[in-house]
Amino acid sequence: MTDTLKGIEVTSKLPLVFKELDLGTYKVDTYDININGLNYIVYFSPSIHFYNEMDLLEDIQAFIGHQLTHSSFEVKFDYEPNIEGGVETQFKAPVGPPLSPQNLNILGHALCSLINIHKNQYGGEFYTASAAHSHLVRFYNKLAKRYCNTLKYGYWLEINLNEEICYVIKTH
Repeated sequence: MTDTLKGIEVTSKLPLVFKELDLGTYKVDTYDININGLNYIVYFSPSIHFYNEMDLLEDIQAFIGHQLTHSSFEVKFDYEPNIEGGVETQFKAPVGPPLSPQNLNILGHALCSLINIHKNQYGGEFYTASAAHSHLVRFYNKLAKRYCNTLKYGYWLEINLNEEICYVIKTH
């Protein structure tokens, strides 16, 4: 565990180049990762646009007691082949056996490292996430328990809004 946390601290200092995806009204930062031969894309989109599209912005801001701004980012990750299938395959689990516990730990470490690197490069104050599937809730909670205190993040909130499980991380 200590080695993993040192790894996050070290990798958070690395200057990574995020790709920028222009969606017209806003831009999304992306980064590609590979876990045991499976390619994933991690997305950092402005939380205010994401939650506006879901009509949840006011609810989530009221719950956390803060306004989400342009320094607030929604974090998503998806299996790369899902993107080619469009909305029908978006955020579905990869076909085949599930990731081993070791590979899930690697995925979690990569996600937390990328959040920390993104925060350092873009000054993110809040990071939000929403579980696309109920089985991700346990995974997200495990990540929070393992990494949030060590990274000195202010808090991790699990919010149930309109049947959506949403998360908010305050980074400072």
